[in-house]
Amino acid sequence: MSRRFFWVEVGVPKLVPIVEGDGEVPAIPALLRKLLQAITRYDIQIARPKNANGRGNLTKKGGLERFVQYAWKEPDCGAILVLLDSEGECPQDIAKDFSQRIIAMGVIFPVVIVIAHRMYEAWFLASIATIAGHLDLPDGLQPPEDPEEVGNPKAWMNKNFPSGRTYKETLDQEAMTHLMDIALAGSTRSFQRLQHAIDQALLAIDTDTRIVTPIIP
Repeated sequence: MSRRFFWVEVGVPKLVPIVEGDGEVPAIPALLRKLLQAITRYDIQIARPKNANGRGNLTKKGGLERFVQYAWKEPDCGAILVLLDSEGECPQDIAKDFSQRIIAMGVIFPVVIVIAHRMYEAWFLASIATIAGHLDLPDGLQPPEDPEEVGNPKAWMNKNFPSGRTYKETLDQEAMTHLMDIALAGSTRSFQRLQHAIDQALLAIDTDTRIVTPIIP
């Protein structure tokens, strides 16, 4: 059985992700490293993500709070990133609810909340030109006009896979993340939110500020 290792340096601030499933556990560190490299921030480590093992374990009463408390206990925690798929719900409503719940806990470390519109995989559709030709997807695929308006991005990819091949989070999510171009993914609003959230987290770490974003007016 293969093993994955998440190397960290003692004393270096960590960005601690909270994710909803197994596929994101290796994929999110790969994505965050891409984003940090793009802005030449090599002074931040990525902790092994806290896996909620299901979206409902974050949205249910007390669920988000339990995982945030778990993340706060991470040695050298600098900030926390909560990443969730909207799954057809309003991303702003989810983010507002999460922000209010975390603020009610009392903020020990900065927390930034990002809701991927529809699914994380919508970002793959935006960058499908760099993923096509790999992982059994044919060459020459072009992104849909608005990747975040595709109701089921996984089904979109399944239609383009060869017969018998389907998208699997634990097989494909990390690999596609490595192939994804963050500039192309940045054409989607929720990926822009991710980039902004990382900037906010870094600023909070640099200035020792306790924040929760998005900020609720």
